Amino acid sequence: FISTNWNDRLGTVIGTQGGWSSMDLAQAFGPNLPLNTTLNYTNSRVYFIDPYVNTQWKFNNNLQIDAGLRWHHHQTYGNQLVYQFRGSRIWKRPQGQWQIFAKHGTAFIAPSLYQQFDPIYGNSGLLPEFNRTNELGLEWRSTGKKISIQYFDRLQEQAVSFQLIDPEQFIYQYAN
Repeated sequence: FISTNWNDRLGTVIGTQGGWSSMDLAQAFGPNLPLNTTLNYTNSRVYFIDPYVNTQWKFNNNLQIDAGLRWHHHQTYGNQLVYQFRGSRIWKRPQGQWQIFAKHGTAFIAPSLYQQFDPIYGNSGLLPEFNRTNELGLEWRSTGKKISIQYFDRLQEQAVSFQLIDPEQFIYQYAN
């Protein structure tokens, strides 16, 4: 990543994150039996790349706004654009410092290879998770003390969780 302060009030971070994963699995279906490859590199590999930019504006010593944008390219799930905004205002008083802040952001979370391909619990039909989060807060700070009140609101769509699929046979699996 590259971090630049254009002046004492404006800064930017530009970068990219990426990676690849693969999963190999061999099992023996009994003692002294040969290993059978049930999953190999060719059918269980994935890559992703995430270029991003984040900018911070300080309008004065008391007001600040942050904004970020990330383009997520996933080999299996395609392109997703996620973002976040944050604003805060500070009031300095003799009894301490007060801050009010608000955040709004989105997220994209792809299922892991284990969640998709584990032979017992995996589910190759999993969909990615999407989130939208809002936060509002008030904070007071003084020497060695801090009190804060925060409100969170999160909407999750297609969340991946470990679920009981068949209660009679106690079969669990990852599912949306």
